Amino acid sequence: MGFENNALSLVFSYLLDGRMWTKLVLFDEINNHAGWSGCYWVLYEPRKDLKFGTNGFGDMNFILTYLNSEVSPSSKTMDESAEEISKFGKINNPQLISKLIPYGLTNSNGDIQFPIIKKQQDRFHHIIKKLVDSISSELKSNCSNIATQYNISDEKTAMVILYHEVMWYLMDNLIQDNVLHIPAVFKDEKKNKQRLNEVVFFVEGGLMQ
Repeated sequence: MGFENNALSLVFSYLLDGRMWTKLVLFDEINNHAGWSGCYWVLYEPRKDLKFGTNGFGDMNFILTYLNSEVSPSSKTMDESAEEISKFGKINNPQLISKLIPYGLTNSNGDIQFPIIKKQQDRFHHIIKKLVDSISSELKSNCSNIATQYNISDEKTAMVILYHEVMWYLMDNLIQDNVLHIPAVFKDEKKNKQRLNEVVFFVEGGLMQ
């Protein structure tokens, strides 16, 4: 489907740090706590290996996978680009085009140079659903032991905690086994700046829909 160069970005940000959370996420019973609504994360013993991140722009439809988010255009530029792509399927604004070309995100005509994931049933979505179901099933079969071992009363919470550790080991193994390869822009941000298009993608309707 033309997504090969973006494999690591799609596996991490679309599957593991995206669609998986729609299956596992727990946002109930946290609203209005101390007058604030959101999500808490506690990080213990910072990860020493690669630490990917996911940034969403627009309505979480323009997605960037990053090691250092400063390598990309500004958030304002990315948000405006997301809006243009949503409306036109390309970039029409000449000023935006000039800002995106150095990153390899568009050509001089404003044509998109990275995957656009359509809101339709196709082989890509079939594979994603199969992987989400497989990972969820495997987590469920193990989370009761985690809940007991660490005295976590709620099994769903145990599953989220377990997954937040497992997802990194999945990435490590996929890279170690050469299933996924580190994108050039992660190896040398300045030298390979024009290959930022290998770690971005656009999702019609947004990542969490």
